[in-house]
Amino acid sequence: MKKLLGIVVLGLLLSGNAYSEEIELSCNGKYQNKEVSAVISVDKTKKEIIVKNEVAFFAEDFKNYNYKTKNSTHTDEFISIFVEIYLNDKIVRAAEYTIDHEFKSLKVTAIDYILAEDAGNNGLFGYDLNCKLN
Repeated sequence: MKKLLGIVVLGLLLSGNAYSEEIELSCNGKYQNKEVSAVISVDKTKKEIIVKNEVAFFAEDFKNYNYKTKNSTHTDEFISIFVEIYLNDKIVRAAEYTIDHEFKSLKVTAIDYILAEDAGNNGLFGYDLNCKLN
């Protein structure tokens, strides 16, 4: 009986993530008349967002970018992450991704350090994307 109880307890401990609900979303929109898209994964249990792919005027080659999550927040109305984006080990951008609680709208707000250097502006931009389940 003790062995059976031990197996049940061990099984419950090891299956802690088995009940997490992760969904994948495809989000699309425009920024200054150019197509922008992102594929994100949302863990509804942990209240986390993972950017899986992003194609925009500034990120044509996503595979070369390294996203490092610095902060994550959530309320009953949204889930938000703040990330630093690196290219060849140099920080090039910082961005906040916020998804509404219905997973229909993704808001991206960012500062691009390269744009700020090259264009002499502040490098701030943002856009809203409409999302649907993949």
